[in-house]
Amino acid sequence: MNSLSWLVYGMQVFTNLGVLLAIVGGFVCVWLLFWGFCALCNDDQKAPLSITHFVKRFKQLIWVPVVCFTMLIFMPNERTMYLIAASEVGDRIVNSQKVQSIVDPGSEYLKTWLKKETERLNTTGTSK
Repeated sequence: MNSLSWLVYGMQVFTNLGVLLAIVGGFVCVWLLFWGFCALCNDDQKAPLSITHFVKRFKQLIWVPVVCFTMLIFMPNERTMYLIAASEVGDRIVNSQKVQSIVDPGSEYLKTWLKKETERLNTTGTSK
């Protein structure tokens, strides 16, 4: 597989990874909210659902949704990945020997034609 094939493969992996990160981050946020609500309603400070136990676990688990949502923000979407792949293909085409062998004579012909037309216009403009 060439690098472009890996890029197309990576697009699908990033799309699936984005869905997984959204699910995990959302689940942890909802779970922490539910657990926090239960801890606030519980008066027994020694129970597993106490507010002190919740604060301790909250500090340990809050990084999970933060990391998930941060990765979601900076992960390129599928359209961006296709544009990157198209840019890669376009760059390879423009820099290929076959295209250069067509473009170089074409640009020389265009310069010659522009010079002739400029001279023709200059002579036509001065003769009137």
